[in-house]
Amino acid sequence: MSIQEALAEATAIVNGLSNARSGRAFVADVERFVAFLGSVPDNKASEITDALVTSVGREADRIVECIEHRIDGGADKPALLQRLASGVYDVRRNMEQLERWHRHYRGAGPAGR
Repeated sequence: MSIQEALAEATAIVNGLSNARSGRAFVADVERFVAFLGSVPDNKASEITDALVTSVGREADRIVECIEHRIDGGADKPALLQRLASGVYDVRRNMEQLERWHRHYRGAGPAGR
């Protein structure tokens, strides 16, 4: 799967969060998004453009907003709320790592890393 296809899938995850009625389904989608973020550096550095990082960052911000909205709703059990809060941390941490990785390899040239 190309990085663009993976981004499209991650975007679909974020877009579908409003349809996730059960807390478990919501958490599973958040975990899938976190896994996507963690996998981005597995691609060649030359495939990770500034525009792609910006798009991924935008989706990361959107998913954090969705998670925070769900937490603020307070309808979920405490254990699930804790997993959601961890999800916010995981998204932000993985996004920071992606940005750091991208800055490091930006000048690596067409061969990537």
